Amino acid sequence: MISNKPGLWSSPLPYLYYEVPIVSSIGPLCGPDTGFTQLTVTGKNFVDLGTNKAMCVFNGTVFMNATVMDGGLLYCDSPPYLDH
Repeated sequence: MISNKPGLWSSPLPYLYYEVPIVSSIGPLCGPDTGFTQLTVTGKNFVDLGTNKAMCVFNGTVFMNATVMDGGLLYCDSPPYLDH
């Protein structure tokens, strides 16, 4: 329940908690610099929250959509190599 005034409470609100995802392995470890190599990511606590919700992040700046297959497997594509 939530209150912004003493004694005045909302009705109970549902709230859902998720375990922190843990990555065990990623493969393959290399691919062409043109990118778009399908990566297999295994681990646990992966949750499919819908389209464009799960992402693989590369170098903290490049975000690629991921497809969650189940709680322990997801796929994503590598980005093209960008030489800065």
